[in-house]
Amino acid sequence: MRFFSPVKEFSHAQAAQLTQIDYDREMAFILVDRGPAELAEIHGVVRLSADPDGERGEFAIVIEDRLTNQGLGTLLMRHLIEVARSRGIHKMISIDAADNLQMRDLARFLGFRRQVDPQDPTEVVHILTLE
Repeated sequence: MRFFSPVKEFSHAQAAQLTQIDYDREMAFILVDRGPAELAEIHGVVRLSADPDGERGEFAIVIEDRLTNQGLGTLLMRHLIEVARSRGIHKMISIDAADNLQMRDLARFLGFRRQVDPQDPTEVVHILTLE
């Protein structure tokens, strides 16, 4: 549900945007198996992209379906939240499909507030204020 609908293939430009990190404003962590690097498979990703002023960062997370509900998303998100805090980001947000129940549950567990997007009731915004 990361992209609000299934995505079977990315263009080269989309893949570059998702894999080339500007470490001044972005961070990403991946969940891989422990096999040899050339055979490693990616099973999940969490990423943060901060506004130019560094006050707010939008995050996204995706975990392979068969690995959900095992605490892996929580582990990745807690690490990302600490990185955001250490960089002085004051607010983390995500924009999600309103019917994405796994994201709703994860966000609630991590202390995010949830608000329905007033312009599109099929979307919600999850907000975490960092101190």
